[in-house]
Amino acid sequence: MVDELHTFDGAQGTDLACLIRRLRVRLGASPDKLICVGTSATLGDEADETELLGYVSRIFDQPFEPGAIVGEVRQSIDAFLGDAVISRHLHPADDLLARVDPARHPTAEAFIRAQHELFFGTTVGGDFESNAWRLALGDRLREHSTF
Repeated sequence: MVDELHTFDGAQGTDLACLIRRLRVRLGASPDKLICVGTSATLGDEADETELLGYVSRIFDQPFEPGAIVGEVRQSIDAFLGDAVISRHLHPADDLLARVDPARHPTAEAFIRAQHELFFGTTVGGDFESNAWRLALGDRLREHSTF
């Protein structure tokens, strides 16, 4: 993984490309066995996809297909909150710090369910892995003053 990929241009880009090639040779990894990921908040957009695919293909020395670039869609705070009404608040508790400690819970699911109970005062059922459950949680979070 290469973070801030946009900083690797010119000589730095050449150095990075050489290091990746040396790593691939050292590991004996073909292009389909070495997963290359680059991140950047400022490197192009969907309109520049062809140019961007060429750039990352040269840096990582492997082809990238159209659609390999993951972009972002931003929402304004007003668009995100929409018509949500703040109806929940977190009430002080003596053991609050301990209750929000992830280490006290055996799994991520147990932690999130415990936080739901802490912030909303109710337990939550349903399939934690389902998109519907996660979207419903997101809707509930919009109604809480903390979030």
